[in-house]
Amino acid sequence: MSAAIGYIRISKNESKSLSLDYQTVEVEKLAVSKGYTLLAIECDNGISGKSMSNRPGLQRVLHMVNTKQVNAVICYKSDRISRNGLESIMFESLLNTNKIAYLSVSEGLLGDINEDPLMPWLRGGLNQRERMIISMRTKAALKSKRERGERLGGGIRYGQSVHDGQVVANEVEIKIVERIHQLHCLGYSTRAIAETLNCEGFKPRRGLLFRQTQIIRILKAA
Repeated sequence: MSAAIGYIRISKNESKSLSLDYQTVEVEKLAVSKGYTLLAIECDNGISGKSMSNRPGLQRVLHMVNTKQVNAVICYKSDRISRNGLESIMFESLLNTNKIAYLSVSEGLLGDINEDPLMPWLRGGLNQRERMIISMRTKAALKSKRERGERLGGGIRYGQSVHDGQVVANEVEIKIVERIHQLHCLGYSTRAIAETLNCEGFKPRRGLLFRQTQIIRILKAA
């Protein structure tokens, strides 16, 4: 019986679709229907399809292809392999050179000898276009959140708080920030500012005393 290697991938921004479990089941079903024995299903979780070089799972697939350990590569869709147009074409060419079948659950047999030679180029272009569309949607969503004042992730700047999912001013911390800038304008060093705040009874967001590193961070964020 012919041997095959499966490949599944999901990006961080695709967590709500094309789950790894779903891809696994579909790849296994296709392998059985085509009479292939799956040696393994390699996986890259949370990694973009922009480049092949930074994906350990795909590198293992390429190793099995280059050493001719398999007769077929099976994926859910060709954009799981790559969303870089040129790399998509190079991958198909590599499989053809090694006489290894390329099967996609959603697209069928790819790179068949009877296939229009234009198709690999179209697939590569469409896969790259999909990456560009996702990137545009992500940027638009972030911009919309920013305009609504919603939290985008990461730490909240000193002087701000999160309330009902929105970033709002923290009046207590704002007074401390104003005092920090006042002392800074008077020529106080960051260490001296921290010591002054502690003497005046001001408290940091975390811990009991202000430290020089916190003062530096607050001043840089201004």
